[in-house]
Amino acid sequence: MTAGSELPAPRIVLAESNGIDTRDSQTGELLSFMRRAGTSALSNSGDSQYVIYTEADQFGVFATGLQAFGNDDGIHYHGDTPLLTSIFYPAPQAGHVVTNLGVTTFFANGTGQASAIEVGSLGNPTGALPLQAQSPHAGFAVWVGGDFLLTQGDRSGATGVQVIRDGQPVGEVVDCPQAQPGTAGAETDHGSVYVVGCRGAFLLYQAGELYRFTLPQSAAAAQLTDLVGSDSSPWVLARVASGAAQTTTLALIDIRDASLKLLELPAAASAQTLARGPNGEGLVLTSDGQLLILDPERATIVDQIPVFSTATGAQPPDAPIVQARRDLAFLLSPLRDEVVVLDIPTRTIKNRLALVGEIIDMEVADPVDITSMPVFE
Repeated sequence: MTAGSELPAPRIVLAESNGIDTRDSQTGELLSFMRRAGTSALSNSGDSQYVIYTEADQFGVFATGLQAFGNDDGIHYHGDTPLLTSIFYPAPQAGHVVTNLGVTTFFANGTGQASAIEVGSLGNPTGALPLQAQSPHAGFAVWVGGDFLLTQGDRSGATGVQVIRDGQPVGEVVDCPQAQPGTAGAETDHGSVYVVGCRGAFLLYQAGELYRFTLPQSAAAAQLTDLVGSDSSPWVLARVASGAAQTTTLALIDIRDASLKLLELPAAASAQTLARGPNGEGLVLTSDGQLLILDPERATIVDQIPVFSTATGAQPPDAPIVQARRDLAFLLSPLRDEVVVLDIPTRTIKNRLALVGEIIDMEVADPVDITSMPVFE
């Protein structure tokens, strides 16, 4: 175990077809490989000591090995061996994991029930607060500070969103076909904001109320998905999807007045390819291996960085991923055979990690995002 106040490098957690491996993003070292088949997704837990992995009927808690302890000298960081824990959240037909404002929610599509728990209590599933939708469906719940937002729906999916306050529904279900987990935006004059994507519309939660705004006529039948916000920007980015897995259209939503602009990209963007930089800039990893840097305020592409090469005339699998932590972008190639670590301010590639095996998902754990730690006198 390494100890001291020096900040360890972020760790890259990769779900493979037969297990979970963890890499040091700076050295590329394989820190551990934990054999476990059946993982379908990885999710941010809200505390970088842990990553949530999804299986058919439960969510599991994976320890990244990152730890932090506080004393009179400040915060001391430690890097230990990543491992599977014995902590599970039962969830028939396990669906979305959403973390916001220090609370993580787990949604069971098979029952329509969500479990909500404070990030610092992830190790105690029995302490989770249950939230029950009217019917089973593919949905989600999210804590928005004082209230929860809970989807309602049926076998076709989520059809609307309702505010839950003190365990009770508040007001009517707001229409939101195919509701998608959204994102928080920067604080406004009216407090915190949360945006939810729908088909043909988006919802904006603010000051205890849920408001609905329709998309422009040109996108009236499209789905807003993969929403990403930033503490440094009043703009929320989303993909405007019209049935295909890929799209070349982005929506830019100004949470100050709920106005919306559309931006056409030079190449297609698929699921999990949007992120935000340290100053609120938009990041888009397109299917041709380019990382686009966007200025949301001006709705323009300000830079384009070639990261991955693609064979001429070949169509790579629709499977790149981008995540951002501090000044770094972590990019999984369209072929899922390489991870690139890129410094966003300087636009320089810091590292390339070659991958083998069938990569299912990626989650980056950054020690600065450790939110719960013991304090020693």
